[in-house]
Amino acid sequence: MTNVAAQTAILSFGEGNHAIPEKIPEQFRDLPVVAIIRDPVSWVESVFSYSSRRGWNDKITMERTSQAETVDQFALNLMRNHPYLYEAYWQGYCEKADIVIDYGQLIPQASLVLETFGLKTQNIDWINASTKEQFAQHDTRQQWMLHNASLYERCGWPLPPGPVYALADWTGWWSTTCHWLQSRFLGKRCRFLEIGVCEGRSAAIAAETFLRHPQSTYDGVDLWKLNPRLRAQKNISLAMRDKQTRLWDFPLGPVDQAFETIYIDGDHGFDGCLADLEKWWPRLVEGGYLIVDDYGSEKSVSDWPKVKQATDFFFQSTPHIECYVPGQDYQKVVQKPLEKRTGS
Repeated sequence: MTNVAAQTAILSFGEGNHAIPEKIPEQFRDLPVVAIIRDPVSWVESVFSYSSRRGWNDKITMERTSQAETVDQFALNLMRNHPYLYEAYWQGYCEKADIVIDYGQLIPQASLVLETFGLKTQNIDWINASTKEQFAQHDTRQQWMLHNASLYERCGWPLPPGPVYALADWTGWWSTTCHWLQSRFLGKRCRFLEIGVCEGRSAAIAAETFLRHPQSTYDGVDLWKLNPRLRAQKNISLAMRDKQTRLWDFPLGPVDQAFETIYIDGDHGFDGCLADLEKWWPRLVEGGYLIVDDYGSEKSVSDWPKVKQATDFFFQSTPHIECYVPGQDYQKVVQKPLEKRTGS
């Protein structure tokens, strides 16, 4: 890229300094795209500050500043009413970019990028001098960091210490099942396999209940395309402490081991759920328990009807014992029967 081409691109595209790659004029589509992204906390502070001083553009449909007198109120409104807003911004601005620069390191990173194109920089010691951000309180900042934890990991921004759960808590039924399982494994080792790990929240609840025996183990299998592997590993390690834990990349898995409890919460299509049942049921020990999440019932209808269809199809021809768990009717819990043995 020559200096003239770079300058022309900047001048021609300068008016749309918040535009997405699709808006780049056709004559510049073959040039490298550099995106600049702020971390979510810094971004919401900047948006609130900008809107407070200058007002909203008519094309923006988020909450007006008049509905939020403080940056904390504004941030909480965004998290509640637009839960995937920042992720959408990330996808729009950065997914098709060749290079992504962290706004917090804008000067050194931009200098390196420019130098790769033969453009020299000098005497740059400030940027965006008009910034007058109103900073959120500590608790609000923590909530925003957790809310956007997957993005923080992707960009290398630091997360708070301790377990980090960014998604909504979907573990209500599972928590009830875990306490039911706890009474079955008091003082006993339980080798636990989970299909569909996500952030490791389910594993943490298991660790607090039926995996308390020091020799209990945990194995987790996930595609990790939508789910945060590093964060799950961190959360599970903190929850399991010194117990043996292993995470697997689907379709790999611990086919060398048997389990006392297996939790199926992976592929929610008919074929995928059936494949999980067919693959892992043989790994369940006699007398062990298998739980299928999102099975649903007449009272608590599931959003995933194919899970119920696949599970019913599998157990039509598979001997099992239906288990009743008081307080939950959304997960299907079955026990593998003991084989009848005849004496010699």
